[in-house]
Amino acid sequence: MITDFTMVYKRITTSSYPNEASFRQDFIEALKNELSFSCRRKASLINVILEYKINKRKRADTKICNIIFEFERPSPTKTGISTAKRQQLFSYLSDMHKKYPQTAFYGVITNGWYMEIYKETSQVPLYSGRFLDGAKYLVMLICINIQKFSIIEPDDFIAIYGV
Repeated sequence: MITDFTMVYKRITTSSYPNEASFRQDFIEALKNELSFSCRRKASLINVILEYKINKRKRADTKICNIIFEFERPSPTKTGISTAKRQQLFSYLSDMHKKYPQTAFYGVITNGWYMEIYKETSQVPLYSGRFLDGAKYLVMLICINIQKFSIIEPDDFIAIYGV
């Protein structure tokens, strides 16, 4: 059972992820656990928000309110984030920013070895580097900004409130 990002990284280093979907699932579970520990006072809000995942064609791998995630299958031969995946994330961020210009969006892309975190449509990362350091940065970013994350689409409202 995956409980934190250290365990996810350990599975990455032993090439235990057969595909992107299994990595994504463990990443989300680790994120939920890490946030529940790091943001105790906000844990109930965080748990509700993190239950929302989108897996539709031409959509981001995962979207949690205004955080858009793109995942690459972890591979020991990767030397960084692929340009194609990065461009795909920028496209999603740009589309959402055009649709909701008053909302700040964050983009996260990772392959398990590396992670990059962006804000808005800036192509200059807030963070770019090793996976575990990026995971710590991501948890801190969410804990600080959790109340600023908004329900921006009807799907968000339905997923959170079940209406």
